[in-house]
Amino acid sequence: MLCYFSLNGNNSSYSSYNIISCVWICLCRLGGCCVTSSACDDLRSILINNRSLTTLDLSENNLEDSGIKLLCEGLRDPDCTLQEMWLGGCGVTSSSCDDLRYILINNRSLTTLGLSGNNLEDSGIKLLCEGLRDPGCTLQRLTLGWCDVTSSGCNDLRSILINNRSLTTLNLSRNNLEDSGIKLLCEGLRDPGCTLQEMGLVWCGVTSSGCDDLRSILINRAFFLRE
Repeated sequence: MLCYFSLNGNNSSYSSYNIISCVWICLCRLGGCCVTSSACDDLRSILINNRSLTTLDLSENNLEDSGIKLLCEGLRDPDCTLQEMWLGGCGVTSSSCDDLRYILINNRSLTTLGLSGNNLEDSGIKLLCEGLRDPGCTLQRLTLGWCDVTSSGCNDLRSILINNRSLTTLNLSRNNLEDSGIKLLCEGLRDPGCTLQEMGLVWCGVTSSGCDDLRSILINRAFFLRE
């Protein structure tokens, strides 16, 4: 049984989608393979019909919001069993976040969602947080590095840290959170209901002032800061 299939960095065209649909593949990587939104209808079908696929990496492809909408149709299907979806650097904007919000609420198999390198902005983060705040959300790992999040988005993220019981890893690296955003995040981390285990805050505009808030978190709970 073929469990791992990678065509990262190749111009795979449509032949790779036929392979994914026919072979017993658990993990498929198509990062940087010149996949566009026009191919996402085929990928949507694969998400619905391939019961063995657990990980799909489509990073660094120009899927745009129109492609994400088609993928979300697949993720929305009750037969979809995908566990990890990587969409870093795929031209996703805040317009897609309402579709992704619905997935976070209703999909029970997806545990990892990678969205780093997309222009989600604070408006997109707000929509994602609505999904993460829902008691039905089962996502465990979310990457939002380099997504144009500012300190304004940290109030929504603070509420997630307090209320979400499934999320264990949150990467916010390379966003301009500044000390004011770190303070809000630390309020969430300080809450006794917070279950987060790992947080990425590399290149977030933190100064010594923000480090004092982080120090209090590190002293009072078992927690990991990483990229």
